[in-house]
Amino acid sequence: MGFLKMIPGPIGQLANFKENAKKYGKEYAKQIAQKMAKEFAKRVVKQVAQKIAIAILTNPYVLAAIAIVIAVVVIFIIIIGVISGQGNSSTNGASAQPGPPPSVYTFVALGDSLTAWPCDPVTFGCVDSNPWGSYRFTGDPWPTYLTTGDPSLKLLHNAGVPAETTTQILSRFQSDVATLNPDILFILGGTNDTGKGINTIANLKQIISDAQGANIKKVIVLTIPNQCNPISQSPLNSQIKGLASTTSNTFVIDINNALTCGVDYQADGLHFTNAGAKAVADYIDTQVHTQGIIPAPAAQPGPPPSQSPSEVAYCQGREAWSSQPYDSGNIGGTGCVPTSMAMILSSYGGTIYNPGQVATMMHNNGWDYLPGNKGCDGGKDCQGTNPWEISGAWLNSLGFKRAQTDIVNNWKSDVFLNTNQLQQIKNYADSGWLMLSAANGVNLPTRVNGGHEVVIETADPQANTITIRDPNSPNCRSGKTVTFSASNVGWWLITPVKIK
Repeated sequence: MGFLKMIPGPIGQLANFKENAKKYGKEYAKQIAQKMAKEFAKRVVKQVAQKIAIAILTNPYVLAAIAIVIAVVVIFIIIIGVISGQGNSSTNGASAQPGPPPSVYTFVALGDSLTAWPCDPVTFGCVDSNPWGSYRFTGDPWPTYLTTGDPSLKLLHNAGVPAETTTQILSRFQSDVATLNPDILFILGGTNDTGKGINTIANLKQIISDAQGANIKKVIVLTIPNQCNPISQSPLNSQIKGLASTTSNTFVIDINNALTCGVDYQADGLHFTNAGAKAVADYIDTQVHTQGIIPAPAAQPGPPPSQSPSEVAYCQGREAWSSQPYDSGNIGGTGCVPTSMAMILSSYGGTIYNPGQVATMMHNNGWDYLPGNKGCDGGKDCQGTNPWEISGAWLNSLGFKRAQTDIVNNWKSDVFLNTNQLQQIKNYADSGWLMLSAANGVNLPTRVNGGHEVVIETADPQANTITIRDPNSPNCRSGKTVTFSASNVGWWLITPVKIK
């Protein structure tokens, strides 16, 4: 061991470890040992690293691999930087903006049997043998049709209880409404108050006040059905309509606009049938959007536009949009133009429009038949253009093209189609065109007084027949077309239309 002590550096110190430990103590020896270990490890790592570096720098394959890895990392860093920059550019220096309104509004329907369910007409109205005088029901109540027909409205609870007065309905507010915290509250009550000395309006006002205290955003009061008994209920309905002007965030929807007296909608003169419940729901849905209670739904997206039309059919009557104002009346009575245009707009895919949406767009863009707009008032010609041509011009503004020459253009003078004109219709139809057309309605199979707009789908020159989609046809809801002899109808306008 003596010769080891003579070796300089760590080896020599290691040989003297025992002697140093005795002389300086265990702690000093520990420090010396740690120092020697670190220096030894450092030398070993340095030597190994040098050998590895030499091996890498002298191997071209390894160098190429390293270059590829570095390039990938650089590209990844650049991409992350660009994405981060785009995300920050929209928020840097800008204050937080309020979020969009909710896409789904929750609601509770509070009321009596008119809300609880529809009834099925039987021998004696809707009453069956249930001990408390219930009503035989079939189908769904209007709140269910409302929530299934509009994805922006979600029913939390149907709080309709048959035979209840508004006093009883008011007593259930906390348990049936407030605990659910809906966005919207619908109220339909008062028919059972008659002859009981109950202040219906006072109770409705208290329900509205309780709803506002519970932070319910919107309260919608529905009028009492009175189509079969207008004298007894009209005064009360007039007071109900006044609630909208006396209380904030309160709206009134007159559901009588959706009803007719008879077994179709009100089997016993009051309670809704299944069809009546659906008609009420459809009308309510239209009104909550047109009154601005909640934002109007975006047009339903469809497939990309196609050059070949599909068979989209709409009815102008007995639908949700039928009571929507249009021209001098409503779509159900005078809305063959927006209904026919909705068929054409929706037949080529892209965006799906219903007649109510088309009528609103026409009015907002000045293309309907109201005074001062670009259409015509009362069916009279204006601005040198008849009202049926206005439809074709407006379609053109929406991205559709109309033929340079109409097959028929003889406003209010009947033109009975010849073989050549029927062949033109067929040729256009075979090339993917639809014909926006107007005829003398009394000669159509549906027998409409005055001018009537329809969509011609095709014609058969050999059979002398023509096929149309008629918004006033009994078969319009099922999408069935109407084919009839071309000899019987006088046409005023036939304009071929197609997407550009």
